[in-house]
Amino acid sequence: MRILIIGAGDIGYTIASRLVSEGAEVVVVESDPARRQYCNNTLDLMVFDGNGSDPTILKEAGIEVADMVVAVTKQDEVNITACLLAKILAPKSTRIARIRNPELSKLSALYGIEALDLALTIHPEGLVAKKVSDLLNHDGAVDYISFADGMLNVLGIPVPKESPIVGQKLMDLGQKYDWWHKILLAAVQRGSEVLIPRGNLVINAKDVLYTVTTQSSKSEVMALLNCPGKEPKNIMMYGSNHVARAILDHLEKEGLAVKLIEPSMARCEALADKVASSTAILHGEGTDETLLKSENIRGMDAFIACSEEEETNILAAVLAKRLGARSVIAVTNKLIFMPILAANGINIAVSPSYTAIGSILQFIRLGRVLSVQPFFDDSAEFIEFIVPEEAPIVGQELRNFKLPHESILTSIVRRDEVVIPRGETIIEAGDRVLVFTKRRAVHKVEQVFSAEVN
Repeated sequence: MRILIIGAGDIGYTIASRLVSEGAEVVVVESDPARRQYCNNTLDLMVFDGNGSDPTILKEAGIEVADMVVAVTKQDEVNITACLLAKILAPKSTRIARIRNPELSKLSALYGIEALDLALTIHPEGLVAKKVSDLLNHDGAVDYISFADGMLNVLGIPVPKESPIVGQKLMDLGQKYDWWHKILLAAVQRGSEVLIPRGNLVINAKDVLYTVTTQSSKSEVMALLNCPGKEPKNIMMYGSNHVARAILDHLEKEGLAVKLIEPSMARCEALADKVASSTAILHGEGTDETLLKSENIRGMDAFIACSEEEETNILAAVLAKRLGARSVIAVTNKLIFMPILAANGINIAVSPSYTAIGSILQFIRLGRVLSVQPFFDDSAEFIEFIVPEEAPIVGQELRNFKLPHESILTSIVRRDEVVIPRGETIIEAGDRVLVFTKRRAVHKVEQVFSAEVN
């Protein structure tokens, strides 16, 4: 598959990197020389210099033979123009555009393919805002992902050092604790490593357990794993960029009291007349210890670091945690900061790039893939399939069918009912299955649950 990506910023680069690793032929158009050089130095692809809305540049980059065009610059007008040009020059191509302006995003969502002929519009800021809102509403969880139209939910819950399951093998937990039978474990994250849960795996303190729940069992599972589930009321934010504004809109709609810190006086004045009465705009730096203390950082249910400067973001998050913020969420695209955050007790990080890439992967993957949710470090992912009749696993008892070693079938939705997979479970055509897999096993997983992958 030949894919033309317009824009090699954080999101465009992440998408390009992932698609190259998937074996796609990727071409990038980027006007910034530093970003072009970075792509050339780190990725196996072709990079063209120019504006993505210039038809001459697009033709040079091979738009006429592109199977997919992904326009993800920071300028909505460029992205929309590029996709409209692609409609003319490559009418059979799949077209995806990043839309940052919420009003334009609503417009594209309303009219969709009919108006812009786009297969997908990406609003990373909105996706990040939804992710942050979900995390705030599942207090104690460090990750939350929804599948099967909300019927299945994946919660990442850290294991406290005083938990009775610390030091125990998974195979023994069901015999020692009746409540463990209610936990459906999909994965274990240990530091920077993601583990497939096997019987001899010993649970360590600070492991993050990724457990699959239904809407009815979610609260019980959180309680069993000592996840507090406290409803948030008071939030402090640092930054007022596009991501921050999208997050703020979500928080205001939920009626939360927000204190937003912004270093630019001009932005503070511009925001003052636009925010809800429950939001206070504070002029200052998120790294100002005196300011954080005076605004009662210890009394905040959460501190969200989401400014434009990633390095300052991380410093603000670390400072807020040290000063007593109960929960800290850092918005960052840079994996290099993850060890710093983890070392300071911050294990909630949200990436605009990775919230966007899952949406695109479902267009790349062969077979009937409904959704893809990669882990933040890109080492593993959840994949949701509808199993076609011709899939090799159809009609087979799971005990007699060997799944790829680095994957696990976590759950099945069959005719609006959730089925917990057991050895005697037989996969039926039309089942909606949720699989967790390491990246290197993705292709093997697709061969099992799809009729189209060779």
